[in-house]
Amino acid sequence: MGMSTLKKILLGAFDYKTEKYVIAESKKVGILYRVIQLCIIGYLIGWVFVTKKGYQAVEESIQSSVMTKVKGVVSINSSDTGFSMWGPEDYVIPPHGDANLFITTNFIETPNQKLDNCAESFKVLDGRCSDDDDCPPGEAVTAGHGIKTGRCLKKDRNDTGTCEIHGWCPVERSQKSNVPQLGKAENFTIYIKNFIRFPRFSFSKSNVLETQDMNYLQRCNYDESVHPYCPIFRLGDIINKTGHRFQDMAQAVSILFVSV
Repeated sequence: MGMSTLKKILLGAFDYKTEKYVIAESKKVGILYRVIQLCIIGYLIGWVFVTKKGYQAVEESIQSSVMTKVKGVVSINSSDTGFSMWGPEDYVIPPHGDANLFITTNFIETPNQKLDNCAESFKVLDGRCSDDDDCPPGEAVTAGHGIKTGRCLKKDRNDTGTCEIHGWCPVERSQKSNVPQLGKAENFTIYIKNFIRFPRFSFSKSNVLETQDMNYLQRCNYDESVHPYCPIFRLGDIINKTGHRFQDMAQAVSILFVSV
């Protein structure tokens, strides 16, 4: 019995089989058959491939980083404080390395400030007073510059005075110069490095040009025709690309977004 079964299996391996087709000469059946075929093909092409992009592999854990670094120095010769030198550690906030930064281009200078008692600015409404009762000691001046000491300082008995405060004296000046203090900041350079990695595909890319020249980044500035792959940008050139003048933007507060 066992040998007979084994013999049938071995002989069956060499059998040749053909399929038998039945042709139904019916238009209704033929149309239904083609409609089903078209629905399946339409589903595959329209939904699977076009809409869901089933032929693509998607990276779910993309690793990316953006690093910035500002370089440049500028000197200021002020009639109040004299000569001073500003570097990145003075005008860049937050420190280097973050994906965003703040560059100081203008500031209000109040020389010789120290912790002391002095009159509050008359422009501060909460600092105005008629007598000492309007200046309760220990109370902070709303939108002011210090703590009230309890004294009302007046030039004349009938005038409206200002409360004496304890804080940084003299109080901060409110007027701004007509020219930005750090107007030469347009010559500062910003190094922008972008790195992205796709672990699933073992692929990584950076915007820094791969070159054997070790001194390339020390002498290049971005230029569309000469150095299109240099990641070092002149601050003034970035502002010019927006259609504005750097000196105008440096005078006031400006926010610039760079898409990498």
